[in-house]
Amino acid sequence: MVIQRWQSLFLLVAAALMAIFAFTPFATIEGAPVASTAYPAFMALNLLCALLLLINIFLFKNLKFHIKQALLNSFLVLGSICCAAVITFTTGASLSWQIALPVVALIFSLIARRRMCADKRLLD
Repeated sequence: MVIQRWQSLFLLVAAALMAIFAFTPFATIEGAPVASTAYPAFMALNLLCALLLLINIFLFKNLKFHIKQALLNSFLVLGSICCAAVITFTTGASLSWQIALPVVALIFSLIARRRMCADKRLLD
């Protein structure tokens, strides 16, 4: 079986990574883990990113909106990374490996958008 729409797979992986990041600790303060559950707005942002990435999978019929939504998702994931950095540096916490999850999600989101643009060029 050949996957026809690789961007759907990339978006699914990015959504899963953001959902995992929403519930795992991404830093430690003096041995105590810091998770996004301690910051409700940050957790809501991460879950919103995951939800919009999932929704974007099913927007393939309107390719122009599909591409714009992918760009919005990339900016939201980037905002999540920035929020994690601000939380980490203002609290003096040390980072753990889970901070890489949104970075990898951002990469997958950008790859998916690139594949969408390739589809658009192919159709035009």
